[in-house]
Amino acid sequence: MYVKHKKRFGQNFISDVNFLRSLVNLAGISKADNVLEIGAGAGALTRELAAAARFVAAYEIDRDLEPILTAALKGAENVRLVLADALKADNAEIAALFRKGNAQCTMHNAQLKDKPQVSDREQSDKNPDNTSLFSLLTSQFPDFQFKLVANLPYYITTPLIFKFLDAPTCAEMAVMVQKEVAERLAAKEGTAAYGALTVAVGVAADVKILKRVPRKIFYPVPDVDSAFVSIKRNAEKFAVSDRAVLSRLIGSAFAMRRKTLANNLMRGFSLPREQAETLLKAAGLPLNVRGEALSPARFVALGNAIADFIE
Repeated sequence: MYVKHKKRFGQNFISDVNFLRSLVNLAGISKADNVLEIGAGAGALTRELAAAARFVAAYEIDRDLEPILTAALKGAENVRLVLADALKADNAEIAALFRKGNAQCTMHNAQLKDKPQVSDREQSDKNPDNTSLFSLLTSQFPDFQFKLVANLPYYITTPLIFKFLDAPTCAEMAVMVQKEVAERLAAKEGTAAYGALTVAVGVAADVKILKRVPRKIFYPVPDVDSAFVSIKRNAEKFAVSDRAVLSRLIGSAFAMRRKTLANNLMRGFSLPREQAETLLKAAGLPLNVRGEALSPARFVALGNAIADFIE
């Protein structure tokens, strides 16, 4: 089916079913998983996710795609389509989707097992306790851990990654991003691609490029190649004493890459040189070090030293 894309939403569709299935496999989706999809598009990836997962909540900002998505997802009982901006959705809203979705899946499976399937309206008419059963199931489900899987519109890549890094219920992400962004996310210290984005994500998650994707796989064909990236949240990776201070440190360290970290600390935290150098020594760093030479672990150590100093 032809789908007209909208440039303002950064839409680039993938229709190759085998390719999409390979992405779902790379993301490690199983029947134990709840999946959040951002940018359902024409529903091709959504169908593959539904076939592999327990439940899928799929967000799509373009309301004109509703009839196409409705047709594409016909018969997929474990999908909830949400026509809204995922960047504006809060954690409570998403948690409610998964609680209700899993309750519906449980009820649906029970009905299939015990009796011929009937519609929700018919079931309510025949079983007066159906509503109370749904309420009971919903209340018993916790705020689910979910996996985010998406062919992301490139213009929302960074804000979306940070939004869900801060969501305790998001266990991991497997997302399609620009190749350049993927390389920055997975970069090692001391390389040209290593920067503030690398560190900000690296202190909270483990990043791995799962697959490099040529531009020709998309319609319309974008100007850049892409990559499918795994971002696994790791809350216990580092002991961060003050996240606000760490965020400020990361921004300051890469504000002027050519300058030493001591100079950037002086500017970013309004410190005299002597204090900036004392903090570097406390974190076991040479005085002439630049921000790009520090691993995420070193950034955390220095951030903790600064937090203790300004406490």
